[in-house]
Amino acid sequence: METAAKKNFISKLKNIETDDYPTFDKYLKNSDLWEHFSLYLLCLEPKIKWAELNQTLCLFQKDPFDQTWQLQSFPLGEKQPVIKTLKDLISQHLITKIIHTERKDLELLKKAHLKPKKSVIITEEFIYRIKDLIELRGNTYQEIRHHINHFKKNYQFQLDVYKKEDLKQVTELLETWHKEKMKNIKNEGVALFSLKIDFENSKRALEYLDKLSNFKSLVLKSNGRVIGLSVFGWLNKKMVVHYLIKALHKEYKGVTEFLMHETAKNSSEAIFLNFGGYGKSESLKIQKTRFNPCKINPIYKVYF
Repeated sequence: METAAKKNFISKLKNIETDDYPTFDKYLKNSDLWEHFSLYLLCLEPKIKWAELNQTLCLFQKDPFDQTWQLQSFPLGEKQPVIKTLKDLISQHLITKIIHTERKDLELLKKAHLKPKKSVIITEEFIYRIKDLIELRGNTYQEIRHHINHFKKNYQFQLDVYKKEDLKQVTELLETWHKEKMKNIKNEGVALFSLKIDFENSKRALEYLDKLSNFKSLVLKSNGRVIGLSVFGWLNKKMVVHYLIKALHKEYKGVTEFLMHETAKNSSEAIFLNFGGYGKSESLKIQKTRFNPCKINPIYKVYF
């Protein structure tokens, strides 16, 4: 049976609409979290709800297994309102988990005497200095430079900003990339689930790219064929988030490195680039490590 507190809580939850973006912008100005950038693409995802509680921004989703409410990420706002919001949600048993929690958030929970039952690392976010990715100086980037030079020397290519007329070919690229990754998955566990979510989110991004002013996307073609896509955007003035990069790297050696370099060059107004996590894919973790992150930020799932 639902309590009065739970009924009141549920009544405040709203679907994400594009009209809500100015509210999100207000709260995201100091965020570094990849998950927060995906807010701008969640307006097609009815499972995600949001509410402004005690002058904090909160994102909620029902756990698909036990049907309890959970926070998608730590509430956004000033310290004291965030603590009040968490105390209200936890003490009234309105949430059971916080999915994307940073180390500094765990420290705040401790200081506020809100001790979780447990916390586990679910991924790590890779953050780079954009200036380093543009300049690629020193021995650290020697391999990356080699791959970029190989690509430039051996393939004819054209790099453009994504346009609606590219949709068909870009969708075909996503499908080809997805099928290739599916071949390498030996079981139907977390990796398969994550790949499916990634594919659906990538398609969603294409539908909204022309509606989001803080997004930018680059389409790479060779002899008229789309062989790469990079989607990224500004979370705030200092942080660019690399939402996705898809490329036919088996057919075109160096294409991923080339796209990453071009993404950095097109993000030069910001200071940092967040390349997101790696799920359960060790190969993706190795790939992201190759670009020499200045920070690897562990992301926790917290249970109450």
